[in-house]
Amino acid sequence: MSKLKTTRWSKKREAILDAATRVLNRSGLSGLRLAEVAKEIGLKRPSIVYYFANAEELAQAVYEGALDQLERHVSSAAQQSSISARIDKLFELELAHHAAERNGGAIRRPQLGEVRSLSGERRRALGKRYFALLEKVAVMLGANADDPITIRRLGPAHILMETVFWLPAWIDEYEPWAFERVRDNLVGTLLRGVSDRAVKATIIGEPVRVETDSIGQDDYLRAATRLICDMGSGGAAIDRISAQLGVTKGSFYHHVAQKDELIEACFAQSQQRLSQIQQSASERDIGPDARLASVIATVAAIQMERRFPLLRTSALPALSAEARAQIITQSKRNFRWFASEISHGIALGTLRTPDPHVAAQVIGVAINAVYDLRRLYSGGQDDCDLEAFTRMLMQGILTRYP
Repeated sequence: MSKLKTTRWSKKREAILDAATRVLNRSGLSGLRLAEVAKEIGLKRPSIVYYFANAEELAQAVYEGALDQLERHVSSAAQQSSISARIDKLFELELAHHAAERNGGAIRRPQLGEVRSLSGERRRALGKRYFALLEKVAVMLGANADDPITIRRLGPAHILMETVFWLPAWIDEYEPWAFERVRDNLVGTLLRGVSDRAVKATIIGEPVRVETDSIGQDDYLRAATRLICDMGSGGAAIDRISAQLGVTKGSFYHHVAQKDELIEACFAQSQQRLSQIQQSASERDIGPDARLASVIATVAAIQMERRFPLLRTSALPALSAEARAQIITQSKRNFRWFASEISHGIALGTLRTPDPHVAAQVIGVAINAVYDLRRLYSGGQDDCDLEAFTRMLMQGILTRYP
């Protein structure tokens, strides 16, 4: 292949990947169609097939490109001399990319949450690559690579990376000229938390679910939520949910009209559950620091148990742009509770942070994402994991416990 042909081939392939990224960001993995990608850049479908045989192969290439960028950013951050400087550098690079998006100089990186909806071999390859990246971030944060305690070895890295992934959901609320201050606040929140002391947390029980012989919508939502958390939107397959509950497809359609509706309902239920936990904490005669710690510990316990988790925000790309915006709007209401409690604690002198809104983003996404951290355990969960995770968010991700 001549140099000219190689250059032309590479440029066209990159143009296809850019178009596919835009489609993924707009429509999610389920909406990625070769014809749609071709239309995005004025080509015909056969022109795309010449480079990528099918949508899954194209999606894998897009996700590999996203990991390439993340790996470059992490490698650059890891070269800094201190942990604080490394975290700062990572956010500097990430926020620079978001700033470039504003003026059309970059395309938003697709979220990696839907990788688990790919077929087995592709999913495993990308998952293995991301886990290697997570291990690298853990070492960058000073973790002992041989530490057998997962929460201590990978917890800080997991919280940091989930904070990075959640940035697109809220960074548009800030002008690019304010990104430096946002970066400072993110680094401060992650390293120092919102409290300088250990705060007693009490698990807040959810309403007792009355078990019945009949299968209702709540059962479908519980089964679907668990499957989506494990397998992405692809986990919400009618056959899979029906088989898990031991019912027919007809019964499924009696309760849920279509897959998108099911995912939206799972999100709505999860957000309502979080709101109820926050309300219960608000009604307790305890300080804002204890209320905050109790909600963190309660949601983390739910996610670690994995029996009926809150739906992971990583499933958001599976929704339409309109539905995604509605879910993020509700998430903002839930996150505002965290910011309000932190502000109250600052007024009382029991909590501290330079920006309650930024701290709320870190806490809100981290407690949701602990579900994925729990999946990394090969053995049983250690008794101290819940307290360790709560302390990482309250006092900083480098807080060691025990």
